[in-house]
Formats: sequence, C-alpha cells, structure tokens
Amino acid sequence: MREHPDRTPGAAPRKAGPKRKLSIASYGLTPPAQMTFESLNALRSCGVVYSSSTDTATAKDVLGLGIPLISIANPGPCGLLGKILGAFRKNAHVGL
Repeated sequence: MREHPDRTPGAAPRKAGPKRKLSIASYGLTPPAQMTFESLNALRSCGVVYSSSTDTATAKDVLGLGIPLISIANPGPCGLLGKILGAFRKNAHVGL
C-alpha cells in the first residue's frame, strides 16, 4: 500500500475544487485612470472587487473603467475575509 505523507491514513481522497484566484491591486495615489495595465486587466477579470478605501468620486471613476467595484465601509479583517469567501461561492476570481 502506498502512503501519502500529507494525508491521514484511511482518509477519503480529497476532491479538487474549482480553482480560485484573489487579485490584490492598488490604484495608488494618482487618479484611477493612471492604473497600470496589469492591475486594470486583473481587476476587470474579477467577478467582484471589494474596496474599503474609495470615496464616492473615486468609486465612480473605477466603475467607469469596467471594474465591478463594491465599496465596503471598514469591515475589519474578519468581515473582509467573510466577504471574500462569500464571493468565491459565485466567482472564480475576486479582487481586493
């Protein structure tokens, strides 16, 4: 019998779930239109992008770039983690 060091003996094999991706990007201190192409493309490919640091005017600019932004007010680490895990139920790619 072949043994696997990362599995408990006798445990059922793990099923591979769908691949998930979390992109973390920043638009920096300049207007969002100055974002790098890499950041812009990564955030556009997300099903949802969460931000707790955008004001209303900036959020409008970011949405205008085709980024599915959702502004959240100071969720804290646990609240943010909950939002991200919840978003992964519906989306394979989530941004922050």
